[in-house]
Order: sequence, then structure tokens, then C-alpha cells
Amino acid sequence: MKKTNLCDILNSPTPDPDNGNFISIAQATPIDKEQVFADMISDSFITDEKGKMRLNDGVFARLYMKYNEIIFANGAFYSPDGMQSVGLIQNEVLESISQKMTTDVARNTKKVTDALKMTAYKDNFDFADKMLIPFANGDMDLSTKPWVFTLDSKQPVPYRLPVNFIPLTKPVSTPYFTKWLNDLFVPEDIETLREYIGYCLLPTTRGQKCLLLIGDGGIGKSVISDILTSLFGKAITAPNDTQQFLADKFKLAELENQLVFYEDDLSDKHLEETGVFKKLITNQTYLTADRKNEQPFKFRPYCRFIMCGNDMICSKYDKTDGFYRRLLPIKVKPKDSKRKNIPDMGARVAREAEGIIQWALVGLKRLIDNNWQFTISTRSEEYLTGYKEIADHFPSFVDDVLDFGTDGRDFTTTEILFAYNNWCRLNAITPCTDKVLTRWLANNEESLGLIRTQNIPRNGKRVRGYRNAMVKLEYTGSNGGTLVLK
Repeated sequence: MKKTNLCDILNSPTPDPDNGNFISIAQATPIDKEQVFADMISDSFITDEKGKMRLNDGVFARLYMKYNEIIFANGAFYSPDGMQSVGLIQNEVLESISQKMTTDVARNTKKVTDALKMTAYKDNFDFADKMLIPFANGDMDLSTKPWVFTLDSKQPVPYRLPVNFIPLTKPVSTPYFTKWLNDLFVPEDIETLREYIGYCLLPTTRGQKCLLLIGDGGIGKSVISDILTSLFGKAITAPNDTQQFLADKFKLAELENQLVFYEDDLSDKHLEETGVFKKLITNQTYLTADRKNEQPFKFRPYCRFIMCGNDMICSKYDKTDGFYRRLLPIKVKPKDSKRKNIPDMGARVAREAEGIIQWALVGLKRLIDNNWQFTISTRSEEYLTGYKEIADHFPSFVDDVLDFGTDGRDFTTTEILFAYNNWCRLNAITPCTDKVLTRWLANNEESLGLIRTQNIPRNGKRVRGYRNAMVKLEYTGSNGGTLVLK
């Protein structure tokens, strides 16, 4: 196998598959903003018979909306630069009015802002599933074939990426990013990462996966934080603790208009509740969110989860396939002892954002062509399967401990719990709580062929348990038979 030389990596450009033919380039016809602004000033202000300057707030609001290309929806203004606060709009209106008026400026600013909310009002600004990427220098529409990038086309959007799109026919070199990829990932996993970062460029959850970068500390996983910030700017949320974030009902509102939910140091604590986590990963509906001291509102979150940690995210109670099938782990390579660290690697990689975008768009195209199914390496599949078997060890426990056979076999809840703790001790596995095991048995009794009953005879009593199986002798009590209830 030919070894890759560092000098070759640092001088290699971003690959240019298909010669970039899946993206065409167009040029927008921009609004003559200088003329619109001149009209806004001249048409909105009149001098009355007493020589006092008066403002027509309706005309001003209409022309201001055209000049700034804004809409008002969901309680916020949206411009080609992304979501704008009401306070920012008021400040800009005030500055414009102040050019012609020196009295009643505050009152007229409020009148114009109120008029602007009505003039620019849009009943719904649902950006979810829009096949649009708003780059810093224009908009890319992915709903057509080929995709169309329109230079200088900037429509109202909830966010705007801070990076320019450079046609793939002009590949931008990414030496440090390429080195980072080769240092941390096997080639097959690089393709998965490529697709996932491309996936994050669009406001959709159709991929239905959470990306996890798993490996020891000090390897360089956290460089992805600099990469994501350089690509997504303000459209990324990075909480200090995922579990606390998901448990706080007021935090959900912070995901509005966010493309990425990034966790830099995943806690080893088990998730207490996974309902919100799973819903956000696969969400296709409106969710209700609360803001403090404000009315609840509905929106469709489309943030994608990217997490780094020494180990996989795990759930305290949820051992279902619905939890694990949402996880897309990539196990990073161990650090090469001969590898030399580069100072400020994150900052160096971040400066290659334009080339990383070219790289990610190729991954996004492949993901869409594959009907939103990610390329998953055998290495990652085996890692997830192995982890799931450890975390969800109940099937192995049942295979080892229960003896299925003819009718007349049964076991009590107490017996199976005793056997479970005994089995975990013998296999060096940390046992789950009794509640988790009993719930799992209840959810899987039909597939296991068990019949739940409250009439298991033990020591002259009728107790809860299951029929059609019995606990094997080696996992029962010290008397060598079934447990005796006290």
C-alpha cells in the first residue's frame, strides 16, 4: 500500500467529481436600492402648511420593506441576512427618519414599525424542507436538476451562511482539512462525514440520524467545532450539557432557525428521557415551544445533532431499536505516535471553509441520490452493533437464562430479577433497574412467546410472573431450585 506523504496532502486540492456539472451558475438582477431609498425619503415625508415635516408611515413602511427585502413572520423580521430582531429594525427605522425629522422621532419610529409588521406580514415562514442553501454570496436552489446557484440572489431567510460558494470547477485547496481527515478517520468513514456535513447545509431532518464522533481525548475531534462554526455561523447551537438542555422546556425555542446542535464533550451520564431527543432527530411536524414571559409558539425544528465524546451516548431506560437506529457513530482512529500536532489546527482548518463547502456539497448530492440513506462503513456498523449488545443486553440475558419448552413452565417476577442480577454479576455487566427489565419483558412478551399472569403458584401463594418458560437451574437461588418467597 502506498503511503500518503504529508507534503502531498498539504498541496492537494479538493476533488472535483463530475467537474461540478450538477450545479449551474446564474446571475440575479438586484434591486436598485439607492433609488428605492431615495423614493422612500422623498415620497414618505411631506411639509404641511405650517412648514412642519410630517411622515406617511404607511408609504415609508412599504418602501422600507422593499428596500430591505424583509418579511415579518413568527414574531420576527427576516431579511436576506437572516432573522432580525424588532429592536434592530426599530433602530434602523429611527436612523432613516432622523435624516428628515428632529421632532416626534420616537413616536414615528413606533408607528412605522407597527405599520411594517402589517405590511411585511406573512402568515407562515416555514423554512423546513426548503431545498435552498443561502450562502454569503448568493442562494443555491437544489429543487432543480442541475442545482442552480444564483449569484447575488438573496431572498429573506432565517439564517445566512458566513461562507461563499465557489464553483466546483474552481477547486479550493484544503490542505489542513485534508490532513485532519486522514489523521482521524478511515477512508470509508470520511465519506460518511462528508455526507453528514453536506446534510447539515439544508434545513431538513430527512436523514434521521445523529452523528457521533467517538474516541479518546486529545486526538483532535474538537477541530470539528471550528469547522462547523466557519460553515454555519449563527445557525449552530452548542449547549454545555445536552441532557440539561433537553430537559428544560424553555430551551426548545432556542432551536428555531438552527441548522446544527453541537455537543463538544458528551457526558457519560445516561439520558434520563429520550422522547425529545428522538423527536428532534426525525421531526417532520410542528412542535410547541415556550419563551419566558411570552406566548407559546409553533415551529418546525430542523437542527441536526453532532456530538463528540469518549464513548457513545446512552439511555438509562430506552433500550429500543427506535433509539439506536437514530445513531450514526464514527469511531476515530487512535492517535499515531509519530503524528506531530500543528499549532492552531482548528483555526487553520476553519480558514479553508470555501473548499470544505465544495467537498460537502458532493457528499450532499450523493446522500440525496441515495434517497437520504447515509454511507455507513462496516467498521461503524460493527461498533454500533457491539455497543447496542452491551447497552441492550436483555436479549442475550434471555437466551442465557430462560429455558423455553413445553407448557407448564413458568417463572415469577422475583425469580427473573434475581437471575438477572446474578447473570450481570457473572458477565461483568452493570445491571439496569428492576423497572427497566420488567418494562422490557412486558414490551417483548409477545415476540418471546411469554404469557403474563398473576397466578404463578409459589409457597401457597399466587404471584405475578410469566408462563411458557422457566429460569435455568444455574441462575436460580442457592437452594438449587426456584426462589422461595418470604
